[in-house]
Amino acid sequence: MGKKHELEVLIEAEVVKEGKVIKRHRQKSRTWVRNWISIIHGAFARQDISLTKQDGTTTTLGYGDSISYLSVNAAAGDDSHGILVGSGTTPYSPNDYALANKIPHGTGDGQLYYGSTVVTDIVDDGTSLSFKIVRTFSNEGSVNVTVNEVGLAVYANGYNILVARDVLSSSISVPAGSSLVIRYIVKLTYA
Repeated sequence: MGKKHELEVLIEAEVVKEGKVIKRHRQKSRTWVRNWISIIHGAFARQDISLTKQDGTTTTLGYGDSISYLSVNAAAGDDSHGILVGSGTTPYSPNDYALANKIPHGTGDGQLYYGSTVVTDIVDDGTSLSFKIVRTFSNEGSVNVTVNEVGLAVYANGYNILVARDVLSSSISVPAGSSLVIRYIVKLTYA
């Protein structure tokens, strides 16, 4: 029997309060959306790409813009792209273009402070190649905030485009005064 070769994306979440992890969550990300498939197809076929922005309107990216300007590196306070979180529970659809109910950036009740989204270097551990996309969210309000969905949006040539949306298998409560760290882990197992 040959070696198992697999490309997978995982979502990891940790809730941290007073320096201690109080909840861990991990699941496979299974929900790339039509926008992501369109971007890959446009790059491979060298074609312009029609994409749906988070506000529901469509835009076309020219072939030269399709891959060269994709970025998930969002600055702190920017909830337009990078890793996004929401409270929605609407089931996944391949036609999703936004979170069902995005939790906005802020310091008030029902909001989360969006830290920066960063992408780590690729790590080769001898059996797999992987990198992480990471963002920390802080609850600076006075009430718990419940996260039910996680998304990944790219900045592409002036537009913010959702490329993945996952409804979590269990809700994550982020107590007041705590932080939530979300990691998308992209991993290729080769041995």
